[in-house]
Amino acid sequence: MLRFLKVEKEMEQLAKELRQKRMALGYSQADVGFAMGALFGRVLSQTTICRFESQQLSLANMWKLRPLLKMWLEEVDTKNFLGIRKMEMILRQARKQRRASRENRIRNNLEQLFLECPKPTPQQISCIAEQLRLQKELVQVWFHNRIKMDRQPTIDFSPPADVGAAGPPFPGGPVCFPLASGIHFGSPLYEEPYFIPMYSPTPFPVSGTFLSARVNAQGHPRHSPSV
Repeated sequence: MLRFLKVEKEMEQLAKELRQKRMALGYSQADVGFAMGALFGRVLSQTTICRFESQQLSLANMWKLRPLLKMWLEEVDTKNFLGIRKMEMILRQARKQRRASRENRIRNNLEQLFLECPKPTPQQISCIAEQLRLQKELVQVWFHNRIKMDRQPTIDFSPPADVGAAGPPFPGGPVCFPLASGIHFGSPLYEEPYFIPMYSPTPFPVSGTFLSARVNAQGHPRHSPSV
């Protein structure tokens, strides 16, 4: 009997200490339960933390949770700066994940409602806002922007059908210019110097001179001997 009373007194003190420490640090009961899983590998629900603080659990169940909760209290002790810093990082990540999950859920619900009724009445907007726990103005703006998105014309990025069918950029026959000396990229089958075909800005007459000249190894024009 004495041992039972001693355990009961200890659990009462632990529940009081847990609640005071949690509230002093500004943590919710859900924050404490999530941190338990991140720190010690066992997640506790918000309901479990609430029932422990109010001593609504059986004494046996409270005793089972005692080691885990005492470890958490030691982790967030004011003298343990690293422990508090770790706790803050864990909760920041948890809140970010919960916020992203809630935003995705709300977006999916709004998309489904938009497919059913693209232009809801003011009464329907009020009902949607109450159901999703949002401000009525936010729901109204979302539907307004969603309608504008559907009205935007789609841009066709496919190339025209006649691309690549055009002829030379300039009229007239090709004009060949000799390459300068150095490394050239060409067919390895040709040992003689070769020329780059280009197009003249004006057409050449049929009897005109074709501007091309053979070059020597140094890239200079090779002159024919004078007669």
